Amino acid sequence: MQAILGSGGNFLISREGEKQIFNIRRTLEKHLISLPVQFYDNQNRGKLTSRVINDSTKQI
Repeated sequence: MQAILGSGGNFLISREGEKQIFNIRRTLEKHLISLPVQFYDNQNRGKLTSRVINDSTKQI
Protein backbone atom coordinates (compact mmCIF):
# COMPACT_ATOMS: atom_id res chain seq x y z
CA MET A 1 0.00 0.00 0.00
CA GLN A 2 2.83 2.40 0.85
CA ALA A 3 4.48 1.72 -2.49
CA ILE A 4 1.29 2.64 -4.35
CA LEU A 5 0.85 5.87 -2.38
CA GLY A 6 4.54 6.71 -2.77
CA SER A 7 4.38 6.20 -6.53
CA GLY A 8 1.23 8.29 -6.77
CA GLY A 9 2.86 11.08 -4.78
CA ASN A 10 5.97 10.99 -6.96
CA PHE A 11 3.81 11.14 -10.07
CA LEU A 12 1.93 14.20 -8.81
CA ILE A 13 5.12 16.01 -7.82
CA SER A 14 6.69 15.23 -11.20
CA ARG A 15 3.58 16.38 -13.02
CA GLU A 16 3.52 19.67 -11.11
CA GLY A 17 7.20 20.23 -11.92
CA GLU A 18 6.53 19.71 -15.61
CA LYS A 19 3.67 22.23 -15.46
CA GLN A 20 5.98 24.80 -13.90
CA ILE A 21 8.64 24.26 -16.58
CA PHE A 22 5.96 24.61 -19.27
CA ASN A 23 4.75 27.90 -17.75
CA ILE A 24 8.29 29.30 -17.53
CA ARG A 25 8.99 28.37 -21.15
CA ARG A 26 5.69 29.86 -22.29
CA THR A 27 6.53 33.12 -20.51
CA LEU A 28 9.99 33.17 -22.07
CA GLU A 29 8.53 32.49 -25.51
CA LYS A 30 6.13 35.43 -25.19
CA HIS A 31 9.00 37.67 -24.12
CA LEU A 32 11.28 36.54 -26.96
CA ILE A 33 8.54 37.09 -29.52
CA SER A 34 8.04 40.65 -28.25
CA LEU A 35 11.71 41.58 -28.72
CA PRO A 36 12.67 43.71 -31.72
CA VAL A 37 14.13 41.96 -34.76
CA GLN A 38 17.46 43.75 -34.18
CA PHE A 39 17.94 41.71 -31.01
CA TYR A 40 18.19 38.55 -33.08
CA ASP A 41 20.76 40.04 -35.47
CA ASN A 42 23.40 39.67 -32.76
CA GLN A 43 22.25 36.33 -31.33
CA ASN A 44 23.17 32.78 -32.27
CA ARG A 45 19.87 30.86 -32.62
CA GLY A 46 21.32 27.61 -31.32
CA LYS A 47 22.79 29.24 -28.22
CA LEU A 48 19.58 31.16 -27.54
CA THR A 49 17.43 28.03 -27.87
CA SER A 50 19.80 26.01 -25.70
CA ARG A 51 19.84 28.73 -23.06
CA VAL A 52 16.05 28.92 -22.90
CA ILE A 53 15.67 25.16 -22.55
CA ASN A 54 18.47 24.68 -20.02
CA ASP A 55 17.77 27.73 -17.88
CA SER A 56 14.04 27.08 -17.66
CA THR A 57 14.68 23.51 -16.54
CA LYS A 58 17.17 24.62 -13.84
CA GLN A 59 14.64 26.96 -12.26
CA ILE A 60 12.70 24.08 -10.74
